[in-house]
Amino acid sequence: DGFVDAVRKETGEVTPRPPEFENYGELRIGELRNAVRVLGEGHVRVDDLGLPDGGLRTLLREHWSRREPDRSPTTEAEAAPYPDVLDPGLRYDYEDAVRLLHRISTLWKPTLIVVPDPDDAHPDHAATGYLALLALRPIAPAATEARDAAAPRILAYLIHWPSWPTEPAGTAEGETPLDLP
Repeated sequence: DGFVDAVRKETGEVTPRPPEFENYGELRIGELRNAVRVLGEGHVRVDDLGLPDGGLRTLLREHWSRREPDRSPTTEAEAAPYPDVLDPGLRYDYEDAVRLLHRISTLWKPTLIVVPDPDDAHPDHAATGYLALLALRPIAPAATEARDAAAPRILAYLIHWPSWPTEPAGTAEGETPLDLP
């Protein structure tokens, strides 16, 4: 619901209103659920965390407390406006985001956690990586001290990176690594 250009294209409006952004958010959530149903064949679970699209970096930098949540510039909401989010009481602030991620990791007891790399060039991806690592911080020391074999393994993935892929040595000018024989 924070992808302004997509909502403009979808609605044909130059200045879409908050309900149009919410409708687009519902559409994208529905597309995700349908894709997971088809591709996951019943083996994949998807939960909507209800965190703000395009606003995660702001939670890290400016909105630390429930008393001062962020307000979405597109939906004008201070909390997820969707009925099926994992925590309907979650507000757009650092405290709630980290608390939710911590609760998920302790309730589900995952053995593998894959998060966006905090160095990702996309602000939401980088902020998600930071928020996840901050939420996992209380778990990691306790698991390490107890030498807990069930401590989750944490992996990071990178999607957005300037000038990636880089040209390997010996690549001719204008040729991409994918063009190499």
